[in-house]
Amino acid sequence: MHDDAALHPTVSVIIPALNEAENLPHVLSRIPKWVDEVILIPGPSTDGTAEVAMQLMPDIRIVEQEGKGKGAALRCGMRAATGDILVLLDADGSTDPHEIPAFVGALLTGADYAKGSRFLQGGGTVDMTWLRQLGNGALMVLTNILFKTRYSDITYGYNAVWREHAECMALNIDNWAMEVISNIRVARQGLRVVEVASFEHLRIGGEAKLATFSAGWMILTAIVREWFEIPKRRAIQNAATVSANNSVHTSPAAEQARSLSNRRSDVTTSDLSIVICAYTEQRWDDLNAAIASMLHQTQTPREIIVVIDHNAKLLERARAAFEGIALVTLIENAGEQGLSGARNSGIAASTGKVIAFIDEDAEAAPDWLDKMAGCYTDASVMGVGGSITPLWLTGKPAWFPDEFNWVVGCTYRGLPTRPAPIRNLIGCNMSLRREVFDEAGNFRIGRVGTLSVGLENDDTEMCIRAQKHFPDRIFLYDPSVRAVNHRVPASRKAFKYFAKRCLSEGISKARLSSMVGSQKGLSSERSYVIQTLPQGVLRGLAEALRGDLSGVGRALGIVAGLSITVVGFCMGKIMPKPKKTMPARSPLTVPNSQMTQIN
Repeated sequence: MHDDAALHPTVSVIIPALNEAENLPHVLSRIPKWVDEVILIPGPSTDGTAEVAMQLMPDIRIVEQEGKGKGAALRCGMRAATGDILVLLDADGSTDPHEIPAFVGALLTGADYAKGSRFLQGGGTVDMTWLRQLGNGALMVLTNILFKTRYSDITYGYNAVWREHAECMALNIDNWAMEVISNIRVARQGLRVVEVASFEHLRIGGEAKLATFSAGWMILTAIVREWFEIPKRRAIQNAATVSANNSVHTSPAAEQARSLSNRRSDVTTSDLSIVICAYTEQRWDDLNAAIASMLHQTQTPREIIVVIDHNAKLLERARAAFEGIALVTLIENAGEQGLSGARNSGIAASTGKVIAFIDEDAEAAPDWLDKMAGCYTDASVMGVGGSITPLWLTGKPAWFPDEFNWVVGCTYRGLPTRPAPIRNLIGCNMSLRREVFDEAGNFRIGRVGTLSVGLENDDTEMCIRAQKHFPDRIFLYDPSVRAVNHRVPASRKAFKYFAKRCLSEGISKARLSSMVGSQKGLSSERSYVIQTLPQGVLRGLAEALRGDLSGVGRALGIVAGLSITVVGFCMGKIMPKPKKTMPARSPLTVPNSQMTQIN
């Protein structure tokens, strides 16, 4: 097989559509143009679903359904598909076709099966009542316990799979439970499963095919039945072509695409410009450590740009200290004071295809640059973020919950533990392609200094704005792209700082939702509040029962942090709305007098 074919496998989108004629104009129009094949299974529709589909998309394939139920429809569509990759999409508008690149990207970067999740950072739902949330959580916990999986969402049917692995799914089940049991079977058969953050929208029109209680009972009985059939299924597998070590035959297209994705990239480390912003002499030692970590990378960056934010003494000291160091360029912030202005000055001065940002009080792991560049293998990736490990200079408070590590700018419990698309990047450790800034504009002016109340989400707003300009592209979070030793001083251990930061975050989220809309602005926060925080409270109480009394403090910390954030959000809603001004798309011009090349 030619390398180009492996890097660009064909994609089939499969849509079961029982009486969904009124929803098809919205759904079919949003499918990316590069999809090779769209298959519709109308089943026994009586509203002209097939006819409407052919009018809207003349080259759509209509497949006749054998058997009754959504599982039967998916089985017929999957077996009729010719693409290397199969994407399973609902016809009611609840699953967004604009997310297809994220699912395909997960497969191209090593997954065998891409599982949609509404409860990862970047996902969300507006179509789930509290009763459905409770039922979904219970079924998820039961599945993870019985089958030793680690799913965050078990009942969501937006998935993608390499066609060669389709038979590993529960194709023998005709009803809706097929989607749930497929998640169990692909995991038990050793396939590499990656969850992809996804947002569930409201059904556009028509009626849901299942009621909450009947759907829950159907899934519960299917899970229990699957559990009791494990011994029988294991015996069959041992005698089949799947070997005893759970290895699964992989097609040449899938395997070559993975190997090529691991060794080929349109971005190399020499294409990355590094931007480090600094504003205070109090972090002088931290700044030196950050620059040193860049100079000691396993690969060499294109340039290291240090931006001094309106501090003449710091600028003078930096010029004296960094003279003679190769790769380092020192500039002043030519824009408005603050982190956003400093970043924008760094963008203007940079020359690389990708601009990477790391805070001056953090260090990069030695392979940071290499890992960062490797994430740009897929052209659909427009930005990359990585993990941030805190260094508590005087020890972490026992009451401080991991779910609130974002308070100190670090990776928090609830972020993906494996590479996955997310809604937004964390500013301390992120990179974006230059074309994103060229098209969507630079950062809006946000935080000045350590904390500016209500101005904490300039990177989030930037990512949401970029997504509007590039709906078919993704931001990728890879925890192996590590920023380490993000220093947390003693002043940030106090509950006073914790409370102030939570209040500011609430105000910022309110302003963000006013600027970009609550659906996009709060999509990740909904799943974080519904899924991550309740689990954290229960975890803390369970730890207390096992003898770690500080678990009570962590549980109370979660409750307090959420409560204060909600108060801040309410305050932000009644404050004057921020102006929706777009930053200039043309980069700032940095005067030559403000730029110092040190080499």
